[in-house]
Amino acid sequence: MKPRTLKALIIVVNILFVFVTVIGIFIALTAGMLFDAPGSTQHTALWVAFWCALAFPVLCLLAIILSCYFCFHSHAYKKSLWIFLLPIADLVVMLLSFL
Repeated sequence: MKPRTLKALIIVVNILFVFVTVIGIFIALTAGMLFDAPGSTQHTALWVAFWCALAFPVLCLLAIILSCYFCFHSHAYKKSLWIFLLPIADLVVMLLSFL
């Protein structure tokens, strides 16, 4: 792809991730409710989901910052697109913990 197209794609994904980060903050705030039921602190899957929910907004912000750095300062466009997989991998781990 052309660098101009990649820059536009990175900007669009960054804007999308800003909105996803806001949603992720609300999810992280309610993550403690996973342990409301008696004995739920003994389930490993709930702990994995809890830490993934807490890490998600942080990973989104990290992905936004690092992708902007690699795109606009280092001109490593493909690397900045690969960085967006960090929060997506976190979501995959969170969803797999519920299976």
